[in-house]
Amino acid sequence: MNSDIIYWNPKSCAHEKEEVYGEKWLLFIYHNFWGKLSLWALVKRAWFSKWYGWKMDRRSSKTKVLPFIEKYKLNTNEFLEPPKALKPSMHFSSANSSQMLDLLNPIVIKSFSLQMADTL
Repeated sequence: MNSDIIYWNPKSCAHEKEEVYGEKWLLFIYHNFWGKLSLWALVKRAWFSKWYGWKMDRRSSKTKVLPFIEKYKLNTNEFLEPPKALKPSMHFSSANSSQMLDLLNPIVIKSFSLQMADTL
């Protein structure tokens, strides 16, 4: 099965393969019996999300940032802070989750309103 995502890059005038974060895990979970079973039994559960969030909030997760930026060729000029200044992913901790929801609520409400208007 060919799971590559190919896109046209106008800057290089060529087709390129998009790198997908966690591609091996995604292929396992969605295209393998044992992967589908583990998705249902483990990954879809709240405790797994909490555990993974806790894991990414650890100081050691900072060591994953620069390799991620390099592998996926992110443009660091678009970052608000230079990558070296990044702290562990505290932006998504439970203390800040209400602030994130406050930011997302208008977007979700507007999107829901537009969807409802389309159905009428």
